Amino acid sequence: MHHFVQQAARFGVAVALIASSVAAQAALIDNHVVVGPTYNGVGALPGYEQAYSIRLGTGSWPFPYVDLHVDAATGKSSYASITATPSYLTYVQSVNIAQVKAGDEISARTLTDGSLPSFVKVTAFSFQQPQPVEYFQVNPLTSATGTDPDIYLGFSYTDTQGLNPAYGWAHLRYTQAAGLSLVSSAMTTSDAGIFALTRNTISAVPEASTTAMWGVGLCGIMGLAAARRRQRSLR
Repeated sequence: MHHFVQQAARFGVAVALIASSVAAQAALIDNHVVVGPTYNGVGALPGYEQAYSIRLGTGSWPFPYVDLHVDAATGKSSYASITATPSYLTYVQSVNIAQVKAGDEISARTLTDGSLPSFVKVTAFSFQQPQPVEYFQVNPLTSATGTDPDIYLGFSYTDTQGLNPAYGWAHLRYTQAAGLSLVSSAMTTSDAGIFALTRNTISAVPEASTTAMWGVGLCGIMGLAAARRRQRSLR
């Protein structure tokens, strides 16, 4: 009986180890992007007619805001061009935003190797300069016909040390009648990325510690099964 209790305890540890390794996988958040007025209330840039901000995250501050400026050319039912500027809070992260289509991989690889058309990159904010310098690049989104209201963006952001990456996508819609709005979005904060316009995450390669946890858990379960077989054979 004592031996069985020991085996049961090992089984419990094995299950706990496996459960904890599974829990370390994707943390998926739906509809986390928020569209609103520019963070600090600034108006549209010269040559643009409207200004908005998009907030790429949930929970407590900080999370990045990016200000968008829309040129809705006369006679077009949608936007003509959208450019971006950093908001007051963008500096707390490195931010990378790209144009995507359904099924595109949004990961550290695709956001840096040119696989996806770049929209916004905020690569650093340096306090080492005489004046704080934000390294900000933008390639405006353009609509040749001005009749497609849907905008698909993939993004990633990290903290100022390049840690704690988040990967996500946002389906935005712009019409001259309704302005800019969010249709849907999804983000993962613990895996290696996500596929655009889906809730399917890209699993990171298991760390050695995670693999070891799985091994210990499986060994524990196998050991308990073997002990039960021995007990049955002795009866």
